[in-house]
Amino acid sequence: MSDPFTKKLTLASMFEAAGNNTNIYLPIYYLRKYPEYRNTYAAVNGLLIIFCGLMSNAISGTIGDKFEKNYPKIKATICMISTFLVVPIMILELADHGNYWVS
Repeated sequence: MSDPFTKKLTLASMFEAAGNNTNIYLPIYYLRKYPEYRNTYAAVNGLLIIFCGLMSNAISGTIGDKFEKNYPKIKATICMISTFLVVPIMILELADHGNYWVS
């Protein structure tokens, strides 16, 4: 893993896996766990992806553009930090507490 390309490829794969988890596996999990909330999940998930995704991209892009001159790797750093910040949310989301609205 001393090759820089291998490190970057590994990190990129991890980021892609996080996106796949949200887009592919979570809907299946929620459908099995809370089948009575199928339509609610579709609506809430769609709104969250639209609004939170828009805000996240706008804020990350603004920060990246502002600091790119002084920190050339800031955009990759923003991606890494945002991926690690999702971990506590995913733990709460997948915890078996039995309450749809908490998860």
